[in-house]
Amino acid sequence: MRGKNRKPIASCLKLPQFTTMNVIDGQAGLVLYSSLIFYSLTINNILNIIVLLIFAGISIQMLVGEGGILQNAREAKDKTGEADAREELNMYLMEYSGNKSLGDTTDLKTFLESKGYTVEVRDDGKLEVEKDGYKFIVDPDTLSVTLKEKGKPEIKVDVGEATEEEKITITVTVTNEDELGNIDSVTLTTPNGDILQGTVTEGVATFEVDENGTYTVEVKATTDGTQKSTKQDVKVDKITAKIDTTLDYGTIDVIWVDENNNIQDKPESPSEHLYNNTMKKVTWTWNEDTKKWTENDTEPTKDEDWYSYNALDDTSKDDNLTSHWANAKNMEDESYFVWIPRYAYRITYYENEQSYIDGAEPLAYFDGNGLVDKKGARITNLFGYSIENGNKMDEKIQTVTKDGKSYIVHPAFYGPGSEDLGGGFGTNEKGIAGIWVAKYEMSQEGSYDSGKTWDFRETTYRGGGSILTTKAGGKYPYPIRAVSKPATEEKEIKCWRWSNIANSYTNSYYYDRNKESHLIKNSEWGAVAYLTHSQYGRNGYEITINNSTFYPGMAGDYVSAGNDSDVHHFYNTTKGGLASTTGNIYGVYDMSGGAYEYTAIYAKDYKGDYFTGSKYYLDENGNNFANEAQNNPNGSSTKYATAYNGINSDDKLTVRYKEGKVGDAVKEVMTSTETAWFSDTRTAIYLGTPFNARGGMRASGEKRWNFQWSGY
Repeated sequence: MRGKNRKPIASCLKLPQFTTMNVIDGQAGLVLYSSLIFYSLTINNILNIIVLLIFAGISIQMLVGEGGILQNAREAKDKTGEADAREELNMYLMEYSGNKSLGDTTDLKTFLESKGYTVEVRDDGKLEVEKDGYKFIVDPDTLSVTLKEKGKPEIKVDVGEATEEEKITITVTVTNEDELGNIDSVTLTTPNGDILQGTVTEGVATFEVDENGTYTVEVKATTDGTQKSTKQDVKVDKITAKIDTTLDYGTIDVIWVDENNNIQDKPESPSEHLYNNTMKKVTWTWNEDTKKWTENDTEPTKDEDWYSYNALDDTSKDDNLTSHWANAKNMEDESYFVWIPRYAYRITYYENEQSYIDGAEPLAYFDGNGLVDKKGARITNLFGYSIENGNKMDEKIQTVTKDGKSYIVHPAFYGPGSEDLGGGFGTNEKGIAGIWVAKYEMSQEGSYDSGKTWDFRETTYRGGGSILTTKAGGKYPYPIRAVSKPATEEKEIKCWRWSNIANSYTNSYYYDRNKESHLIKNSEWGAVAYLTHSQYGRNGYEITINNSTFYPGMAGDYVSAGNDSDVHHFYNTTKGGLASTTGNIYGVYDMSGGAYEYTAIYAKDYKGDYFTGSKYYLDENGNNFANEAQNNPNGSSTKYATAYNGINSDDKLTVRYKEGKVGDAVKEVMTSTETAWFSDTRTAIYLGTPFNARGGMRASGEKRWNFQWSGY
């Protein structure tokens, strides 16, 4: 089991900036005031003033010419009249809204006509109203008011249905064509910036497009020598696509976001999340003589001396592993944890890893729009299997946009209300700034002197694997605790095995309640896995497998090393570091190989009332964490455990795609029905195997990485 701690951060209150007036606004106000004086004077007085102004050096052109004082005065009067007319109309609309709330059934057209307006219903359902020479457009749904400008084109934009050719038609209709002298152009700007020219026939222009995204329609028209234009954005999201090949490889691009989903240049610092200094900052120094990392005795005082989430480029994959994720010790038991900051991600798919290396064009993406092809069309059929219903983003999924690309804020960081997505922590829906993840597979320690000293205690099938720790209510003759520590040359430590999932859940929950400890969820495993694969981790390379005999923090000689317990490297060596998520000592270990890792998810239709063969679902009292544990009496998702839809049979990719959740490193990294990227094994959560294990076990010649997923 992998215990886990996390903490929300407080929101920051930002005051808005005050808006100041420019000097020109002051002058405009002065002109307006002067213009009111002008209109209150007699003709003779005006002539006298004009003469005086001429003597003062002000020309006739400045008075009566284009942009002159008198023209400004006339325009100011027009604007004042328009404002008064708009105010009057809004007052009537407020009256109408009040009457409607009291049960009045009079329609808006009839009501406005009773107030002296001439009302015409347009083709788009909006009302064109006129009174005292002023024309406005009223939206009957929102009661919003816009001025109907003479000579300005008014448009209606319709998006058609997608055709079998995976194209869609955008129709632009100029609804007031008869009022315009000439329609100069109708253009459509595509999401990538291309401008398409439309042919206008009787005020209508059509465009055929084959890409989802936001388009901009612009219509220009000239009336009485003056050209005016109207722009409108239109979103196209109905185009679908099919991909007839597997997506066997992908890259993951990560950007940092704060708890308000503002994009940041660097991740949230964990300095404020050390729980009143009950966690100690940890760093290491490389010793060239011993060729090992040595843990430093003193804590760093600056963040830049503690961690560095460095982004690698395509040329530095595995030979420049300089990303140092923040590490800390829980002071109570000296267990190690690693900080996973809040981030957003976007996946780019290729046919296979070699095609990516060769510089081939991407096949698809997984981002805030779901699984889409390179033109943005939503993919509904993958490798011959329909994934229509499995490729629709939940409305609670949070997204951000950078450089025109949509990114998914990883659901593991979401707040209350998102439990079914794998979130739930924090004080509000915004969620948390990061999570602390156990650095190593859990091992067990016991104390024979009432907790004064502790030592490793090996677990076996008959020797106490499936027991509760003392904190979790265990009744062992002496204290037992779970810890996150590596095996060393001086001390042989093995991971905690033979535990049932109910006790694993409970032991993790009670590890440290002050820090919200809990058994890692599938979403949280996915958050670590994606950051590992990103430019801030291994940058597309695999983790070297832990092929030792269940020693935490060990590495084999190469990525898919066989099951040879004599060939392994300790965590603090160069080769040992390749078994971590950063390729050095600063990452999370044991996500590939070693023992299976339970995650706190379950098939919600499973009742949990019996043992099945060698599958250990129940605790010693016959309870199952999914429906009997302290957090989950009703079998629904909580912040500590996530409910999945179990299946009765293997319906191949269709069902497997539906059962996965965004961000959990399941459906998004699938290559076919049985594998994930790097040939990691993939099985479904059946009702007969209702739980889940990640990370895989050491096995001869097999590649099992952090994308591995097994029903259990």
